[in-house]
Amino acid sequence: MYIDIIKEHINTLSIFSGSNIRTDCPVCNNKNTFSITDFRDSIKFNCFHADCNAQGRLGKGLDENSFKEPKVMTGNYSNSPCIALSQNWRKTDLPRSALTYLKRVNCYHQWRNNTADIRYDFKEDRVVFCLTEQDTGKVIDAAGRALAHDTVPKWYRYGSSRIPFVCGNGKIATVVEDCASAVRIAHLCSGVALLGTSLFPEALKELEKYDKVVVALDHDATLKALGMVQEIQSYVSDVSMAILDKDLKYVIDDNEVREVLKI
Repeated sequence: MYIDIIKEHINTLSIFSGSNIRTDCPVCNNKNTFSITDFRDSIKFNCFHADCNAQGRLGKGLDENSFKEPKVMTGNYSNSPCIALSQNWRKTDLPRSALTYLKRVNCYHQWRNNTADIRYDFKEDRVVFCLTEQDTGKVIDAAGRALAHDTVPKWYRYGSSRIPFVCGNGKIATVVEDCASAVRIAHLCSGVALLGTSLFPEALKELEKYDKVVVALDHDATLKALGMVQEIQSYVSDVSMAILDKDLKYVIDDNEVREVLKI
C-alpha cells in the first residue's frame, strides 16, 4: 500500500512544526506535486496531480489548536511551548533505546558530561536536543529524534523559532543538517544544525559570529550546499564546503572528521 511509501518518504525529511513543504510525489513521481503539512501532532499529505490519489493524515491526538496558523518566533521566547514541555523531558534515567541511539551517533559522552542539553521525551519516545537561552539556560526550542523505526517524521521540531541548534564554542563553525551531527563534532568546532536544508536569516545571524564556516551537507544536497556557501559569504569571508560521503555523526575517528572538514 502507498502509505508505507509515504511514511518512508516523510521519514527522510526535516519538517518544522506548523510548516508546509512541497516535494516530488513518492507515489506517482510527478515533480513538486506532493504537499506535506505539519499540524504539530499530525501530518497531512496530498498529491495535487490529477492521476494520483495519494492523500491522508498521519499521527494522532488532534485538537483545535492543531489547525491554527503557527506563529514564527522572532526573539521573545517566553511563550515557547518548549518551556512547558521540557518539564516532562528526562535528563537522566534514559531508557536503553535512547542510550543506544546516543552511542550509535557518538553523542553519549556529550550527554554524560552535560556539554549538550540532551533529554528524553517519554510521551513521544524521542531523544530531544534542546536549544537554550545562553544567559538563563531556559529551553526555547527543541528537536526530537524518533527512536521507533516506523515513526514519522524522523526529526520533529517542537517550536517554530527557526533558530539553529548550536553546540560548541569554537571559532570555526560547521553547518550540518541535524543536531546529532552538531553534537558529535562540537569538541572539534562549533556544530550548527539547520534542522533541515534551509538557511533562514536566524542561522545567518548566528554564523556571522565565526571566523570561518564550513558547510557540510550530504552528497545528495551538493547544489543546496553551493547555494549556502554563496549566501554565507555575504556575512563571513572564509567559507568552504565539504561534501560528505558518510554522515559525520557516524564517523568515530576525530582525525577523519578533521580531514573531511579541512579544519
